[in-house]
Amino acid sequence: MAAMNIRLVLVLQENGSFIINEYENKKFRDLPGISEDTFGICFTSGSTSQPKGIVLSNSAITGNALAVAQHLGFSSEERTIIPRSLAQASPISGDVPMDISRGGRSILLNNVFHPAIFLKAVQEYRATNFYIVRTMLPQILEYSQLKNYDLSSVRRILIGGMVNPLTIYQRTAAAFPGLRVFNAYGTSEASDRVTFGEHKDVISLPCVIGKPMRGCGIKIYREDGTEAAIGETGELYITSDYMMDGYYKSAELTGEVLGSKGFRVRDLGYRDEEGRFSVLSRNDDMIMQGAELIP
Repeated sequence: MAAMNIRLVLVLQENGSFIINEYENKKFRDLPGISEDTFGICFTSGSTSQPKGIVLSNSAITGNALAVAQHLGFSSEERTIIPRSLAQASPISGDVPMDISRGGRSILLNNVFHPAIFLKAVQEYRATNFYIVRTMLPQILEYSQLKNYDLSSVRRILIGGMVNPLTIYQRTAAAFPGLRVFNAYGTSEASDRVTFGEHKDVISLPCVIGKPMRGCGIKIYREDGTEAAIGETGELYITSDYMMDGYYKSAELTGEVLGSKGFRVRDLGYRDEEGRFSVLSRNDDMIMQGAELIP
């Protein structure tokens, strides 16, 4: 066990300044499974299963952030607006570090989402990117005052969080002409991002999540454990250089999802002839009918 040695705690104030608290030579209680490289514990998956504490390392978080920034072509001019709570794993392990990795800036909202508040912030702070889930996106697309805001600074919109219909990407591209729309696919256990469905694909192909980015891989397996053929539906397993160290105080749960094939994400999908992956549904949401899997 390692003793957590917290030296500084920075408290961000509403005016943008920080209160700095120093804790020199004060050791905190021992935590099993935590090392000096531990970034933090993100509790997640409460919407699909039992909430679990995901132990993520600094090297995994920074590695994923750098890979995302490279894949999307980030620069120091980026300003990513974050409309979701930092209590969630995705923003704190994904959105904020990928900005910082290129010297960009993050725009944090007050954790109260409303289209007017969000759009005003995009316009005022000249946001260049945002990651959003489908439950939020229609509120923006259907907002009656949408066209009254100057959103010309936005370069990319990353959509994720669930399997989305093709129309969501098409409507977003139509509402924000001139920018790129991506399907951001991943899991908190892999420090968040694994693949990005590219703009030209997500507006024309249903359920496409694209190709794995640097340091990540996906394979599709049949129920018998053999690898599925191109175009054949099976279960996705993820490999990543940015994988979690395990679930906090739960070696049994960790062993259920991490094995020789990689991380069992419990999604069903397939790979096409061009190497792009598509996700159809959660394995847990499928039923068997006439020897066929039906979502």
